[in-house]
Amino acid sequence: MAFELYAATHGRCIQGYHTDYGRFADNAFIDNVKKQRQSVTFCGVIALHQNGIAKKRIQDLQDKARVIMMQEINK
Repeated sequence: MAFELYAATHGRCIQGYHTDYGRFADNAFIDNVKKQRQSVTFCGVIALHQNGIAKKRIQDLQDKARVIMMQEINK
């Protein structure tokens, strides 16, 4: 609910969630989603292929961290 409020203060309306089965599979969360007339879909816990944008961002961060570590080692 806090996230919904945060989104609303920034002019965003949450229409649905795509998440893993972790805490978001709890009955309280599912009931709230239904109450808000939103949708929820689930993916596998390590299914990065279902979110290409996040996968690319993670890869970029790992690459940058690797470059920084190599620069520090070569000093």
